[in-house]
Amino acid sequence: MKGNPLYMLLWLFLILCFACSPGKKEKKYVIGVSQCSMTDIWRQSMIRDMEVEALNHPEIELVVMDAIQDNDTQISQIKGFIKKKVDLLIEVTKRV
Repeated sequence: MKGNPLYMLLWLFLILCFACSPGKKEKKYVIGVSQCSMTDIWRQSMIRDMEVEALNHPEIELVVMDAIQDNDTQISQIKGFIKKKVDLLIEVTKRV
């Protein structure tokens, strides 16, 4: 079967353009953690475990903030996470 060489060249060009184009960029999920305090061993351990697990998932960015036992600071951190539109917000408050 004979075809027009111009059409064959055009098809080859189109195939190469689509084959060489970059793939779909994977979405990066941002997880914000507002920790009331990092002084307790179990809180440090919890954050360390989150960080280790996040390293196993390149599509996740983990942002951890320490409020240093100050409610106003933690409220400000949470508002900041909301403003940045994080995909998941984890809030660890101190006991009341």
